[in-house]
Amino acid sequence: EREREIEGGLDLYLFHNRATLGLTGYDKHITDLLQQRQLPTSSGFTTAIFNGGTMQTRGFEAELTAAPLAATNVQWTTSATFSLSRSKVLSLDVPPYFSGGFGGLGQPRIQVGGSPTALFGPDTLADGSQTIRQIGELNPTFIMGLSNDVQYKKTHLYFLFDWHHGGDVVDLNHWLWDLAQASADFGDPITVGGVQTTKGQYRLDSYQKTKRVYIEPAGFVKLREVTLSYDISPNLFQRVWSGVQDATLSVSGRNLLTWTDYQGLDPEVSNFGNQQLARGIDVGPYPPSRSFWFALNLGF
Repeated sequence: EREREIEGGLDLYLFHNRATLGLTGYDKHITDLLQQRQLPTSSGFTTAIFNGGTMQTRGFEAELTAAPLAATNVQWTTSATFSLSRSKVLSLDVPPYFSGGFGGLGQPRIQVGGSPTALFGPDTLADGSQTIRQIGELNPTFIMGLSNDVQYKKTHLYFLFDWHHGGDVVDLNHWLWDLAQASADFGDPITVGGVQTTKGQYRLDSYQKTKRVYIEPAGFVKLREVTLSYDISPNLFQRVWSGVQDATLSVSGRNLLTWTDYQGLDPEVSNFGNQQLARGIDVGPYPPSRSFWFALNLGF
């Protein structure tokens, strides 16, 4: 594949350099896309990989950093980031095709004029007829981050929030649990159209008409990282080795808290790894782990 990218940006320094604003936009054009062509089984092969097609990705990024407080003993620096991207297939040398995912619940469809991360699957129209159309989108609408670094004398506190807005996840786990009548809410009674049923049975009945029932919102807010550190006087270590110039003791954690409407283990999970066209599929992969570190850093 061949890639051409044009990028432009602007940096602004505000309030006597106590705040900076960076704006960046880019246009990425990919040609000679790697495609797969179906071959007749009489050839002894099933597919052939070849170059053909073009795709465009456009995006925007912004970063704002400010120092609201800068005193002798107290310093506070805050930073906010914003990014979004949109992709579109401009041309193909093969007919539209599905790529990755599971056809029964929705999968990306590569077609001219469409997003390569749009989920297509069976759905029911208002007149009762069934068709194949878009029922979700794997790509988030935008991503934002907010970090703060506060220092009071020798104590430092850093924390980072990560916000993914929009996007969907194909919750294959939930479908499998419903089939086995093992979902946590499978037996909860509900009334739909005057008919009493259970939540699990209602989902299974709805699944026959639309696969949207097992496509869930993937948006989330995470407390991605927290680090608390303290600058130790190097004199404690210079008694052993005079080469020590500074020392810091710290404790930190990652993926500490998550706020989301997703019913699975974690919306930031993908059965096929972090691939552009195959993410957002949840069928039993290990979710991101919560981890903690204790560290002693010495400077020489």
